Amino acid sequence: MLVVDDANVIKGFDSRGQPSPAVKKLTIAGRSKGIRGMFITHRLANLPRLMNGSLGSLILMSISSMDLDYGRKIFGMDFEPLLPELVDYRWAYVDLLEE
Repeated sequence: MLVVDDANVIKGFDSRGQPSPAVKKLTIAGRSKGIRGMFITHRLANLPRLMNGSLGSLILMSISSMDLDYGRKIFGMDFEPLLPELVDYRWAYVDLLEE
C-alpha cells in the first residue's frame, strides 16, 4: 500500500484536474499488481473524477454537507447515517464494492 497524505495539494488532484501519469497508473493499474493507493484528502469532492470508478473503499473522518450531496450523486450512497460516528476523532470505513 502506498499512502499519499494531503493528496489534494498534488497538481491536478481535484475534481476537474488530470492527475499525473504516475498517480493514474497507481490508481488504475496498481490493483492488478497488488499495489493499493490510499489517497488522503480533506474533501471527498476533491477526488479526480478519473478515480471515482477505481475506488474500492473510503475512510471518512469528517464530511461536509456538500460532500454528502457528492456521495449521493457520484457513489450512489447516503453517508448521512455515518455522521454520528464521525465525532471525537473517530472514523468510518465505507466499502464501495459491497452490494
